[in-house]
Amino acid sequence: GFTAEYLFAGGFSPKDLREGGFTVPELRAIDVTVDQLREGGYSADQLKSAGCNCQELVNAGFSAPELIKPGFSAKDLKETGFSAKILSQSGLTIAQLHGAGYTVEELRSTKCSIKELRAVGISATELCALGCT
Repeated sequence: GFTAEYLFAGGFSPKDLREGGFTVPELRAIDVTVDQLREGGYSADQLKSAGCNCQELVNAGFSAPELIKPGFSAKDLKETGFSAKILSQSGLTIAQLHGAGYTVEELRSTKCSIKELRAVGISATELCALGCT
């Protein structure tokens, strides 16, 4: 059979190669970019399993929910620039966000309750500093 390198050089797209059964590692080995792989229909899960990191997937345009599904942590997502509000809307809990290092102010932007903030260890003093009563 033909190699991925031969087919890609001959004009076949990453989508064509995916449909032909080629894997992410095979295409990464011939320098197909993460952007091209995403456009070719490979999922965040497939790319993560092949060793792509969270920042590479964010740069390729994957959304927070697409990155949460394969198991990137709240900390990984925070480090790539996602806000606490976006991650909360994408299904992460206040406890996960607090554990990732978001500030009390950032957590409060998620419209969570004071009860939720207290449950993760935020003190009344910290809440009062934000004007929460």
